[in-house]
Amino acid sequence: MTGRRALGLAFAGMGVTAAVIPASLPSRAAELGVSSEGLAAAIPALFGGLLIGVLLTPLLVRQSSSAAVVRIGAFIQFAGLGLAALALAAPVLVAAAGIAGSGFGMVEASGTIAARRLASTGLARLLARLTAAVAVMAAAAPLLIVAAAPLRLERAVLAAGALLQLAVAVLLRSPREQDLMPAPAPLRPALIPFAVALFCYVGTESLLSGWSAIIVQHAIGAAPTIAAVGTSAFWVLMFAGRRLAARLLPDRPSRIIPIAALAAISVLLVGAALADGGSSIAGLALMAVAVLVCGPSYALLVGSGLHGVEDQRVPGTTATLIAAGATGGTVVPLIATAASAGTGVLPWIGAGAAALAAIALSRSLVAS
Repeated sequence: MTGRRALGLAFAGMGVTAAVIPASLPSRAAELGVSSEGLAAAIPALFGGLLIGVLLTPLLVRQSSSAAVVRIGAFIQFAGLGLAALALAAPVLVAAAGIAGSGFGMVEASGTIAARRLASTGLARLLARLTAAVAVMAAAAPLLIVAAAPLRLERAVLAAGALLQLAVAVLLRSPREQDLMPAPAPLRPALIPFAVALFCYVGTESLLSGWSAIIVQHAIGAAPTIAAVGTSAFWVLMFAGRRLAARLLPDRPSRIIPIAALAAISVLLVGAALADGGSSIAGLALMAVAVLVCGPSYALLVGSGLHGVEDQRVPGTTATLIAAGATGGTVVPLIATAASAGTGVLPWIGAGAAALAAIALSRSLVAS
C-alpha cells in the first residue's frame, strides 16, 4: 500500500498509541494491584520516548527515506503496545510506554516529511486531514476499553492497537528516492522565548492528556475502566477547540492571541486546583474548558515562532521548536509524578507551566 491511504493509516495508529496507553492506566493498575498514580510514570516515559523518536528521525531519514522510517516507527509502536498488553508488572508497562512513544515520535516526524512528498501543493489540507485522523482515533480508542471491560478484555484493546501498527509496517511501501530531512537549526535569540513557551505549553498539555483517565477516576469516583472515557473527552475537546479556532481566528492572528490563550489556561487550572485540586465536578469542568483552549494553542505558538523566519530556515527551526515542546512533554509530567501521590497538585503544576509559557511569549512581544 502506498500514498495517502497508507499514511492516513499510520496517523490513525498514532492516535491509538496516544490515547490507549493513558486510558488503560486505571484498569491496568487495578489488575496489577497498584494505585493509578503508581503507573503515572508511564506518561513521562511515553513523552520521553517521543522525544527520542523525534531526535533520531533526521539521522534515519538521511540513511533511507521518510516512508521507511514511518514503517520502522510503526513496528516499534507494535512492539511497545504488544509489550504493554503482556506486561505483568508496573516497570514493564512503563518501559512499554517509552518504547511505544519512541515509535510515535518517528512516525510523527517522518510522516510529516512523507506528506510533503505526497502533496507538493495542498500540504496544509493534507496535514489537517491526517491530524484529524489522529484525533478521531484517539477519541474512539478509549471507548473500546470501556466496552471491553465487562469481558475483562482490556488487554485485547492494547493488542488490537499493536496489530494496527503491524499492519502499517507491513503494508506501507517505501519509494526509492531519499527525502531531504533538515537538521534542527540553532535558535536565534529572538526565538528562544518561543522554545521556552513550547516547552512549558506541551508540558501542560501532556499533563492533561496523560492523566486524563486518572483525573476522571478521582473527580467522580469512576470505576477504573469507565475512567478511560476521560481520555476520549480530552481528544474530543482538543478537536473541538481546533475546529472553533479554524472558524474564528484570522489568517494571521496577533501574537496577543496565544498569550491570552496561555493565560486563560493558567487561570482555568488555578480555578480547578482551588476546587479541591480538580477532584470535583467543578474542577473537572474547569479543566475541560482549559483543554478546549489548548486545542489551537500549539499551532498558534509554532506559527508565531515561524513568522518572519526565512524560507530556507523554516524546516530546521520547526524541528528545533518541536524538540523543545517534546522535551517539556517529558520533563513537566516527570516533575508532577515525582511531586505528587495524587492528582491534587497537577492543576497547580499545569497552571504554573502555562503561566511561564505566557510570560516567555510576552517577553518575545516586548523584544520585538
